[in-house]
Order: sequence, then structure tokens, then C-alpha cells
Amino acid sequence: MLVLTVALLAAGCQTIGPGSVERDRLDYASAIASSWREQMLLNIVKLRYFDAPVFLDVSSVINSYTLQSEVSLAARIFRRSPGATFREFGATGTYTDRPTISYTPVTGEKYIGKLLRPIPPQAIFAMIQAGHPADYILSLTVRAINDAYNYSGAPARARHEDPEFRRVIEAFRRIQQAGALAACRT
Repeated sequence: MLVLTVALLAAGCQTIGPGSVERDRLDYASAIASSWREQMLLNIVKLRYFDAPVFLDVSSVINSYTLQSEVSLAARIFRRSPGATFREFGATGTYTDRPTISYTPVTGEKYIGKLLRPIPPQAIFAMIQAGHPADYILSLTVRAINDAYNYSGAPARARHEDPEFRRVIEAFRRIQQAGALAACRT
């Protein structure tokens, strides 16, 4: 009876069913957002060095839970023969969490749109706020800040970096290190 009570209490500590929706949705959303930022940064670096970017979208997340418990008790006692006494007691429990995450490569028109469309400033600042160095992100993603131009190795726009551009992105880095770069709320 004690084992059965412990098994039921242990099962109650982990919510399965409607209570898991809020917890799982937030955890998966956070993980997907974080991986999106990492994928974006990797593709920016690839573009900077003339390598082909690869985009994978998370097309579905399916989570499946299983909770099993078993308690058994058996006893055979032969009072006349002390060596023939048989007793058995057992308890088992299993908890399984099986997430299935599907990825879809981005191809065709959607791929071209992601590749040719300028990176939105919100995405650049989201990467900076995620902790990536501001000077690194800005030097990879920004062509110019107020007529101070970044280095470009592209044949059509080949140019050296303006000294003012380096000072501006270093100032962004110092602001970031000071913790003064915050999200703009509108």
C-alpha cells in the first residue's frame, strides 16, 4: 500500500495533459527562437564570406508523454519447512517524454526572399540583445551607419571600411557591455 501511495504521489508531481500545454509551449517557443537567432547569425557569417546559407524552419513539434506504474506483492509461506519460504515484493515506474520535431528546408521563392530581403533592424538588435557582441554583429550585417561605410568585399561594392564606422560599432559594443542597450518598446 505504501508503494502504491508513493507511485501515485510521484505521478502527481509531473503534470501530464492540459497542465503541460503552457509549460511546453513556452519552453519550445523559447528554444525555437534561440535556434532561429543562431541560424540567422550563422547565415549572416556565411553570406559575408560568400558561402551558401541554409535555412531550416521548424514545421511541427509533437510531444508525447507516457506514465506507467506497477506494484506487485506476492507471498507463499510454508510454515513447516523454513527453507521453502517464498516472498516477493516489487514496484516499478516509468515516465517517458518523446518529442518529435520536424524540420523543413526553406527552398524556392521563400528561400530567395530570405536571401535577398534586407535583414530587418529588429533581427539585428535581437541578436545583440541575445548576447552576441554588438561590434561583431554590426560589422557583419550593416553596410553603413549615417554615411560611415563598412568594409565590402563584394565586387560591385568593393570598398575599405571608413574609420568612423569602426568607432561607431565600438561605441555600440561599449554601450552593450555597460548594459545600457535595451529593447525599444513601441
